[in-house]
Amino acid sequence: MDLDEKAKLFAKTIRGLSGRTAVVEGKHDVRALQKAGINAQAVTATGKPERTVEKTGASGRVSLLFDFDDEGERKTRVFTDLFRSAGVEVDLLSRRRLRQALGIRTFEELPSKIRELEEKSGKRFKNIS
Repeated sequence: MDLDEKAKLFAKTIRGLSGRTAVVEGKHDVRALQKAGINAQAVTATGKPERTVEKTGASGRVSLLFDFDDEGERKTRVFTDLFRSAGVEVDLLSRRRLRQALGIRTFEELPSKIRELEEKSGKRFKNIS
């Protein structure tokens, strides 16, 4: 995938996350989303998973934005099952697209990876929505 395709994929993904509920691992991920200009309602997945599902108040659709390490993959499976059992549609595509466009391993890397893509592609992504 060339830089232009990555930039387009990233911009499309950010627009899709706008206004959506996004479940992340912790407060550092919430800050990273904010710094990255991602306008999503971020909820941290701390404590019991069932409580996190309740906290979201989600009906309709949530995006799971967990890291790509073993723990993030485990949480993705657990929360996908819990949300689907509650009748909530789970967006996993945004997570995969962000990794594909930016090459992230953790969501804390978002701001620096976005800057890197901006520098290489000559495009600006802040305040996309």
